[in-house]
Amino acid sequence: MMDNELFQEYPEWVKEAALAVQNNWHNQGVSERRNWMLIQHEDGILHLHAAPCYQEVLGGERDGDIVWTPFIFDIGDFIAEVREQFIVLNTGVTSAFESAGQGCAVIMMELQRVEDETPFMLSIHLEPPPESATREIIDTIHNEIREKHDVQ
Repeated sequence: MMDNELFQEYPEWVKEAALAVQNNWHNQGVSERRNWMLIQHEDGILHLHAAPCYQEVLGGERDGDIVWTPFIFDIGDFIAEVREQFIVLNTGVTSAFESAGQGCAVIMMELQRVEDETPFMLSIHLEPPPESATREIIDTIHNEIREKHDVQ
C-alpha cells in the first residue's frame, strides 16, 4: 500500500517508480504497508526510500510483540519494469553501519530518466529503520491486518 499523499507534490514519474517498487516487493508473510520516504537533496536529486514496517501482534501467544515481515525485492523484474523510463547507472548494497545513522543493509540504485536524463536515487532498506513507528496491527483475533492509527 502506497502513501499517495507523500507523492502528491512530485512529478507523476516518481509515483510510477514507487509503484514499480511495490510491484516487485514480495512479502514473505502478512503485511500491507511499507515505510516510504522521499528526500530532495541539495543538488535537486530526488531520493526515494522504501522499507518494511514494524507490526504489533494482537492476540495469541505473541500478543504485544513488535515484529516485521521479511520480503524479497526482485531487482531484475524491477529493472525490466522501469527500463523504458529509467536507465540504471549503478547498483550496490551496503551493510548496516550505525555510525552513519543507518540501522540496516540497503540496496541502492542510481537511475536516470530516459526522457530528460533527470537523476534519481532509490534505496530499498532490508529492515525497518530502527527509529520508525509501528504502522500495522496483526490482529490474530479477527484474522486481519490493519493500520495502526496512533502512528505519528
